[in-house]
Amino acid sequence: MIDVIKEKKKKLIKANELPKWLEYIQEWLPEGAMKVDGFDDCICGIVERFGMDAVLLYDSDTMIEKMMSQDGMEYDDAVEYFEFNIKGAWMGEGTPCFFRDSFL
Repeated sequence: MIDVIKEKKKKLIKANELPKWLEYIQEWLPEGAMKVDGFDDCICGIVERFGMDAVLLYDSDTMIEKMMSQDGMEYDDAVEYFEFNIKGAWMGEGTPCFFRDSFL
């Protein structure tokens, strides 16, 4: 699982490019779009939906890996925290979306 996450990180925006990219996407997002605090480096795009405002798209696996490396969580604990406290937190129409391409 960790190898899958590390491979995906290579495709994400590099840290030195992040501020410029975040500034760019602000033009596309409505005022009510929300961010997940501390996970700007896990943003992988914007989701546009018919008849609804655009929202941020986060890479779930990268968020989980970040909790493991920075907070010292075990994989199962990080997944549980993510599922309940991040993905499970409905904050209104501006709530971000979460992308996951590994289901191990």
